[in-house]
Amino acid sequence: MESVENKSFLNFLILWVGQLISSIGSGLTAFSLGIFAYHKTQTATSFALITLCSFLPSILLRPIGGVIADRFDRRVMMILGDLGSALGLVLILSIMLTDTIELWQIYLGVCISSVFVALQNAAYKASATDLLTEDQY
Repeated sequence: MESVENKSFLNFLILWVGQLISSIGSGLTAFSLGIFAYHKTQTATSFALITLCSFLPSILLRPIGGVIADRFDRRVMMILGDLGSALGLVLILSIMLTDTIELWQIYLGVCISSVFVALQNAAYKASATDLLTEDQY
């Protein structure tokens, strides 16, 4: 029984470290895109809108994400969340490489990424109770 609990805790730690790295990357990406928008327009409004697009979907989808995480497979939700988040960022990157990017395209890509991050976070938080015992939690 002890080894099962240790393995479960190790799985949780691996997941936690992965989520920590992912969260840091998402935050740095949002910040750097905001800086890019500021340099492009020289207005603080564009920076603020990037930040808003990065975090508002996560706040608004929190209640819905918890319900979805209870109804569907959390591993699949985390995988789809990562893939969808990457899709939004790859969309931005591919348009940036053409040198024809507009601010609305950055806003759209950041919103897409943020929606999927919100679903991923909901699944991650719900899975903590599955991986940890009551004492570990």
